[in-house]
This record gives sequence, structure tokens and C-alpha cells, in this order.
Amino acid sequence: MTDRDDTTATATRLNAELLAMVRIAGTILQFTKLDDILEAITRELSQLIEFDRSSVALISPTASR
Repeated sequence: MTDRDDTTATATRLNAELLAMVRIAGTILQFTKLDDILEAITRELSQLIEFDRSSVALISPTASR
């Protein structure tokens, strides 16, 4: 691969990641059910990386006080 090919591949990957983040943010604003939000996150991440399982931690800001 040439430097130009590397740059193009990096830009393409970054564009895909940013687009996934925009779609996830839109889903969070659109849905109120946690299952719907997690489904969208899983769908978007599966387009970027391979995984068999994921975990989510929900942290309440008042829980630590």
C-alpha cells in the first residue's frame, strides 16, 4: 500500500465511525426504551468491528454521593 492508499483507508474508516456515532446519537434522541437504544448501538458497532458479546455499564451520577 502507498501512503495515499493508507490515508484513503484511514479517512474511509473515520467516516464510517463518525457516521455510526451520528446514527447512534439520533437513536438515543428518538427512542426512550433502553432496549431500542442498545439494539441500535449493537447494530452500528457490528458494522465497524466483529464481536460476539458486549457489555454496558449504566452509572447514576447520584449513586456515588
